Amino acid sequence: MQRLHPAARGIAVDKTRPARELIEVANANWNSGKSKGRAQAYARLRHNDNERRADPQVAHSNREIDKSRTHLNFEVGPTAGLSYEQKKARLDARLNEFGYPPDGELKTLGKNAPTAMQSIVIYAPDALNDEAALADGRLRKWFEAAADELVKNVGEENVISFAIDVDEVHDYIDAESGKRVKSKFHAHAAVVPICDVKQVARQLVYLRPDGSETLDEAEAERVFIDKCNAETDDIDRAARDENGDPITGPKCARLKNGRRKYKKQKRADAHATTRKLSGSEFASRERMSALNAAIHKRTEREFGLKWNTHELGTYQRTEGDENKSVEELKAASAAREIAQRVEAAERDINAAIEHADALTNDAEAMHAEARELRSDASAKHTAVERQINDMLGESYVARTVANDGSLRDELDLATGLPARAPGLRALERELDAKRREVGDLRARDDALAAREKTVAAMETSIAHREQIVVQRVADVDERERRAAEREQRAEEAFERADRLIKRFIGDAIDRFAAKLESLASAAEKAAGDRPQQRGLWHAVSDASGVIARHVREHSGGETMKEWADADVVNLYGKAPDLQHAFVADLWSYANVSARRAQVENIEAESWRNQARNANELASILNRIVDPVIDDWIRGNEFILEQLDEEPAVYSAHARLPNEESCVSPLATPFPTIEESPDFDI
Repeated sequence: MQRLHPAARGIAVDKTRPARELIEVANANWNSGKSKGRAQAYARLRHNDNERRADPQVAHSNREIDKSRTHLNFEVGPTAGLSYEQKKARLDARLNEFGYPPDGELKTLGKNAPTAMQSIVIYAPDALNDEAALADGRLRKWFEAAADELVKNVGEENVISFAIDVDEVHDYIDAESGKRVKSKFHAHAAVVPICDVKQVARQLVYLRPDGSETLDEAEAERVFIDKCNAETDDIDRAARDENGDPITGPKCARLKNGRRKYKKQKRADAHATTRKLSGSEFASRERMSALNAAIHKRTEREFGLKWNTHELGTYQRTEGDENKSVEELKAASAAREIAQRVEAAERDINAAIEHADALTNDAEAMHAEARELRSDASAKHTAVERQINDMLGESYVARTVANDGSLRDELDLATGLPARAPGLRALERELDAKRREVGDLRARDDALAAREKTVAAMETSIAHREQIVVQRVADVDERERRAAEREQRAEEAFERADRLIKRFIGDAIDRFAAKLESLASAAEKAAGDRPQQRGLWHAVSDASGVIARHVREHSGGETMKEWADADVVNLYGKAPDLQHAFVADLWSYANVSARRAQVENIEAESWRNQARNANELASILNRIVDPVIDDWIRGNEFILEQLDEEPAVYSAHARLPNEESCVSPLATPFPTIEESPDFDI
C-alpha cells in the first residue's frame, strides 16, 4: 500500500485539538500512475491478474503479497470478468482509435512521449478496512460505488480495469510518525486518458500612435507593409496594390526577441473543446478534485461515512506537501524501523557501559577503604595485645593507643609521672570496648565482601551482553557471506548463458553453410539433368559453393556473428515460405558482407564479391519455383524449420536494403513466384 502525505490522503486538522492530532482517512492517488507506452500499461495490468498473481512459480517484486489471500481479490465495474488478454485488446482498441503510436516510435520522444494509460489507486475508508466488511460484502458495495463514480467522470469506454487487492495487508513503520500502522485495502483503476481539452485562442496585440497597446485593430497606428509582409516606415520599400498605392496595415506590438506579441485567452473563458488523448490534461488538479469529491459525496450519501474529513474545496496545499511513490514510502518505512532499532541498541549498550563504569569505580573505592580499615585495625589490634600483656602483671602503667598504633604513657597530674592502673576491672572494661570495636570492623569487612560478590555478578551480566553483541556481529558476517555466494552463482549463470549463446550462433552459421552446400550439390545435379537450363543451375551451384566456403572460413569471425544476430523479420518482414526465408538470410548475409567490405583494407574485394554472389543467388531464388528447389527445402538441412510450429516468415511490405550497396533485391522483397524461365544465364 502507498502512504500519502496527510493532506493528499484526506487528513484533516481539527483546530480544537492539539496540533499533532490528525484524523486519517483514505483517498485516490494518481501519483506515478502514468504508463508511457503499451509495454508499461501491459505490466500494470499483469500486476492485477489474479491467475498469474496466485501462481507459486511466479516471484513478485512486491514482498507483501500474500498468495494465500489472493483468491479474495475481486474486480468490479464495466471490466469485471474480463481476462488479462481481453483487457489488453480493450486497451489497444481504444489507443488505436485515437492514433496512439507504436512503442518503437516513442523512443525518439523521450519524456514527451504521450501517456497510454493512467493508473489510480483508491483506498477504502477506515470504517471498511477490516475483514468483517470484506466478508459481509460492504467493502465490495463501496468499491462498486467508487467504480460507478469513476465511470461517470471518465467514461465507461475509457475504463480498462478496476481491480481490488486485499492480499497486501501488512504492518509497517510510518516514516513520518514512527508508529506501526496497518496497510489498507485498495483498488487499482486503469484508465485511458481521453478527455475534452479546452482550446485556448490567442489574439494579436497592436500599438496605438502614442505607443500604448490595444487589441482593437481600428485603434492601431498604420504602417507600410513591404513585399515580405514586414512592417516598414519607408514608403519606398512598401508594397503596392493594383492601383500603385502603398499597402498599409496595423502596427503590431513586439516582444524582446522581435516576434509579434499575442495575448492568450484565459483558460476559464475558453469554451471550444477537442476530445483527445492527453495525460497531463486528464490528470489535472481539477479532474482529481472532481473524482475525490464525487466519491466522497457518494460515500456520505449511501454509506454514512466520511472519505475526506476536511470540507470539500477548502484544503490548501502547504509547502513540502507531495505524494510519494510506493518504493519511496517502503524505503522510508524500512529506514525508520532500522534507525529505531539502531538507536535502541546504542542506548542499551551505552547504558550498560556507564553502569559498568559506575560499579567498577564503586568497587575500587570500597577496596581502598577496606584496605585502609584493615591496616588501622591491624595496628590497633597489635597495640591492644601489648597493652593486655602489660595488664597481666600485678601492676601496669596506663597507656593509650595512638592512631598510628603506638602506646603512650598516661601521666599522673599530681606527680607528673606515668600513671598506673588502679585495678584489673577497668582494664577488662576497656578490653571489652576494644573487642566490640574490632567486631564492628569485621562486620564492615563482611559487608564489603558481599558488595564485591554483587559487583562480580554484574560483571558476569555485562560479559553475557558482550557475547550477544559478538553473536549479532557474527550473524551480519554470515549474511554478507551468503550474499557473496549468491553473487558468485549469478556470475556463473551469466557465463553459462554466454556459452549457450555462442553455441547457438555457431549452430546457425553451420546450418546456413550446410544449406548452401546442399543447394550447390542439387543445382550441379540439375545442370547435368537439364541441358537447356545448364547456365541457370551452374550459376546457382557456383554462387552457393563460393558463399558456403567463405562462410566456413569466417564462421568464427565477428561478421558471421553479426549475421547470426540480425533480426531478418524486422529487416525484411515475413516471408510466405521457407524458400523466401532463406532468401532473406542471403540478403542479410549480403548486407553484412557489404558493410565489412567498407571497413576492410586487405580483403575488401573478397567481401564485395560475397555481397554480389549472395544478392545474385537471392535474386534467382526469389523468382523461380522448381521441383529441384522443393526437394532441396525438404532436405535434412531444413529439418528444424520444418518442425517449428511457427516458422520465421517475411512480408512483402518490409523495408528494403539499399540497392546501390549490392545487398538489396531487384524489386519488392517477395514478388509473386512464377515458373522458372526456360533460358540460360
